[in-house]
Amino acid sequence: MSDEFMIAPEQFRRYATLIGEVGEQLRQAQRSLARNLHAEGSCWGTDDPGSAFEGAYGPKGKTAFDNTDRAATHLRNLHIALIGSAGRAEAQESNNATANRIAGR
Repeated sequence: MSDEFMIAPEQFRRYATLIGEVGEQLRQAQRSLARNLHAEGSCWGTDDPGSAFEGAYGPKGKTAFDNTDRAATHLRNLHIALIGSAGRAEAQESNNATANRIAGR
């Protein structure tokens, strides 16, 4: 087992950027789909099978959209946390280097 623990802030930032981009793409796709479905209007028909389908689809569709929005929010929050972690790791490394220089005097 290694006695070292390494954090590469530049990799945190790189992956944070990718995660943030995926979250934003997910949010944009969800909004585009919602806009298009809304523009379509109720297209299930007014007969019994159409009404039954719409009654079953409506709540499940809302749940799917809500879950997609939550996933996009979680990805955004992860992006923010990784960027913050990278900054804290760099600050700690700088503080350690300074402390080592002072101790070596």
